[in-house]
Amino acid sequence: MEELKKKIEINDLRVDKGGHPELYRRALSIILDTSSSSSASVSSSLEKEGDSFTASAPATATATSAATSSSLIDEALTLDTQRRSALTTLEGLRSQSSTLQKTVIAPKKKAGGDVTQEVAQLKEWKIQIAKLSKEVKDVEAKRDASLRQMNEVLGNANLEEIMEKIRNNGGSSSNNANGNGLTKEDGGSNDDVIAQTPKQQLSTVTSTTSNAKSASESSTKDNSATATTATTTTT
Repeated sequence: MEELKKKIEINDLRVDKGGHPELYRRALSIILDTSSSSSASVSSSLEKEGDSFTASAPATATATSAATSSSLIDEALTLDTQRRSALTTLEGLRSQSSTLQKTVIAPKKKAGGDVTQEVAQLKEWKIQIAKLSKEVKDVEAKRDASLRQMNEVLGNANLEEIMEKIRNNGGSSSNNANGNGLTKEDGGSNDDVIAQTPKQQLSTVTSTTSNAKSASESSTKDNSATATTATTTTT
């Protein structure tokens, strides 16, 4: 089985270039699921009941992590396909323009012929070339941004541990997925998860982790204050 990389390039996701998109789909799903589950188990919406604190049932993170990992991969591949298509058209127009200039316009002008029609065609192609050049650059920038997001997640993970999980059970997060990586058992609104962009979904996971830490610290302080008050009263 192909080993995971902490920093991937687009060819690592291109099947026609020997890439393994499904491997990274499963790896990202496991990483994000683990991160979300850990944060949920710490915070879990603490509610005060009398003198004790009880944790309400944690929101399941599997749907979000599976959807996010799939969306990140799909977004990068979709943008890559758009870029390659635009680049093919761009290179074709450049070739046609060069051929028209060298084999038609130049010889005609040298012979004193009328090249008005050919020059008009060349100008039209140049306009299209300029637009396509910008499109290729813009789409490539978005594609690379998606790759950077994935690399941030992969770079902070223990990839040997993730590979071991994949070898043992194939990555549980995405195995029960229905289409978009969401399961009926996950609860919550699937539409809410799908409606989010990959960046928003990844931000949600990060925000959840941060909130979990804050909730845990707040709970510890409250419990400490309660204990101090009780001791003072007894004294």
